[in-house]
Formats: sequence, C-alpha cells, structure tokens
Amino acid sequence: LAIINSKEEAMCLLELFALNLDIHYDEISDDYALLGAHDTEIDGEFMTVKGEPLKESGYANWAVGEPNNFSDDEDCLSLRRNGQLN
Repeated sequence: LAIINSKEEAMCLLELFALNLDIHYDEISDDYALLGAHDTEIDGEFMTVKGEPLKESGYANWAVGEPNNFSDDEDCLSLRRNGQLN
C-alpha cells in the first residue's frame, strides 16, 4: 500500500493508475485506488500503515467535503483518479 509524501508521488501514482484502467476499489467504481492509511481507531484521524499521522506524510489533497466517513463506514484512504484523496 502506498503512502503519498508529495505531489510528485501522487502524480506518479496517477500515471500508474491511468495505465491500469481495470483497477477497481469495489464492484461499482473504478475511480479509486486504496492507499496505506486508515482512520479505524478515531474517525477523521488518519494513520498510515506505518503508524504515523497522515498529516505528517506531506500530502493531503482532500476532495471537497472529505473526509466524510460516508455511510458511517468509510475508514480506508483512497486516491481518486483526479488526484484528490477520499
């Protein structure tokens, strides 16, 4: 799982994402790729898989209205094809 530390790293992942159009976050959407962070312990406080706060990773380009814990069941960080975090 990737942890994005800069805009440059995000752009690199987006290029890989564009080359692999068959990546699916779920059976409905192909607009997201899962990343190495979650907020399973405290809603809204994302931690990387290395146990570090996401805000210290250096990249936090959230989509408008995110994070929003959609349906009270959204704990894993994902990258949208437009480069924004969800």
